[in-house]
Amino acid sequence: MKTLKNSTVLPIILVVILSFLLAAYACSPSTGGSEESSGEAESSATVSDTGETSGGASSEERDPITKGGSIVVIGDSLLDFWENGEAFLGEFYNTASNKAILATHVYDWLADDRNYPKILEDNPDEVMLGIGINDIKAGNKVADGTKYLKQLIEKLLAEKPTLVIHLVSVNKNPASNFYKAKIEEWNAIMREYCEERTNLYFIDNQDAFLNEDGSYNTDCFIEDKLHFSATGYSVYERLLDNYYYDYRKSVG
Repeated sequence: MKTLKNSTVLPIILVVILSFLLAAYACSPSTGGSEESSGEAESSATVSDTGETSGGASSEERDPITKGGSIVVIGDSLLDFWENGEAFLGEFYNTASNKAILATHVYDWLADDRNYPKILEDNPDEVMLGIGINDIKAGNKVADGTKYLKQLIEKLLAEKPTLVIHLVSVNKNPASNFYKAKIEEWNAIMREYCEERTNLYFIDNQDAFLNEDGSYNTDCFIEDKLHFSATGYSVYERLLDNYYYDYRKSVG
């Protein structure tokens, strides 16, 4: 059997290597095609990111809604400190005004010589009402506080029967943990009251700031453990976003 000389073997090896290189080049995408594909991916990511972050809404597309006319916000410091409140509600109403006042109790809004005249002075179509934690923390009886709250609501509806009122529950918070049972009692009374009447809706955020195990989500509160942090207001707005979207969609 004859063997090949080195001078014959080398050219054959080179030819084989060159053939493999040519085949690999032919199967690979062109450089221009690779850049174009990369550019398309970046464009898609940008659109997706914009959709997810626009207005703080989720990326899930929702059906359009019909905006309401005007809404006024009244209540205590939790709503008074809601800096984004008017802009947020502007997504659901043509005009929104936040008239909440810190440190107020229910009676402060009921009495004619205090804040009551401010509620209807702009003739709003709807009112968002969030109050009660100061009454509870002051040690007042739940029966008294809820009685005054009902009187406030009935007074508003007597003056303007077409008014729609959205009553926000008192939320549990670390600063009021001692009064947790009173908060639950307050909310139970007012929920039942709302269910028995037209033009009156109950927004339940009682447990919105708790973890799954029932402990408080401390990230939602500032150092006083009562007022909301930026994270707390984000949680608050997500809950309200779902509520007002469903409400506006239902009334069209």
